[in-house]
Amino acid sequence: MTSQINTDVFEFDRFSSFNRLRRAGAYVLRFINNTRIKNKTNRKTGPLTVDELNASMQHLARLSQMKSFPVEYDKMINNLPVKHTRGINKLNVFLDTDKMIRVGGRISNATSFSYDKKHPILLCSKHRFTQLLFQSEHIRLLHAPPSLLLATIKDCWWPLGGTNLAKRVVRTCVTCIRMKAKTFAPIMDPNDLSALTPAHFLIGRPLTAPPCKDLTAETGRLPRYEMLEKMRQHFWQRWSKQYISELQTRTKWQTHGQDIVHNSLVLVKEDNLPPLRWRLGRVVTLFTGHDGVSRVADVKTASGVIRRAFTKLCPLLMPAESEAAPAPSTSPQPH
Repeated sequence: MTSQINTDVFEFDRFSSFNRLRRAGAYVLRFINNTRIKNKTNRKTGPLTVDELNASMQHLARLSQMKSFPVEYDKMINNLPVKHTRGINKLNVFLDTDKMIRVGGRISNATSFSYDKKHPILLCSKHRFTQLLFQSEHIRLLHAPPSLLLATIKDCWWPLGGTNLAKRVVRTCVTCIRMKAKTFAPIMDPNDLSALTPAHFLIGRPLTAPPCKDLTAETGRLPRYEMLEKMRQHFWQRWSKQYISELQTRTKWQTHGQDIVHNSLVLVKEDNLPPLRWRLGRVVTLFTGHDGVSRVADVKTASGVIRRAFTKLCPLLMPAESEAAPAPSTSPQPH
């Protein structure tokens, strides 16, 4: 005999917050318990208690297990042999007294750890319950990095694929993006004639600025100014022969990285303000150069439309190509 378990009794996808999910489950459990009590004075009312919230979290976790591991859970609940799938076969899983799948391990005999630490609850990272749990813990830990987030969650839970989920939660956190904002770096035009040369470090201006005779062949005693000029010319000859040829190789901007698209949400970098105070804006117009690469955009902010280079724009959550609004005809690169 096998039992059929209905795992669709609670719609996890309706919630965007773990706290709301847990409180909604607690109210549902309270309603069920109150309907079974005939004496109205004994029914629970008022704010939710800690015990009710913990019971809700345990029940929701059990429902997520039923949805994520239906075959394994059904066989374990009926004491049938289980052929574990990939990812679970390395874990010594079992059902506890609350009919929840827990992970056994080599620290089960340790006395310095709690029961939840020794036997964490098994979760699937693809389920909505696990995703909301990671988001909640990330905020509770003051936007912790992926390693700390995963280590903290493993004190009570064992999420399969938790490493990738922790990285995705941190990567898609708007607050973390704003604190660690990175500007765009479009590929540069190799025909730029205003390159930085050693002359800017030696005399503070381009070599073509001051006309001077060739002093490299002079062997006699020279005044101090001409001696310095001879040293500069000698350095320029060596540098032009040995280094100029190396400019053919790109040391950065080797590939065309992530490009900004129309209707993208961005942060406008301000040099005199901290990242959390940078203005939010949405890209309304792109300007394309002669090489087909966009490097300047018009951004609509709360105070109006401003024009900024990509190096001053930090992308937030980039829309997918299929979701991005059709961009208007791009304008030529402004001068």
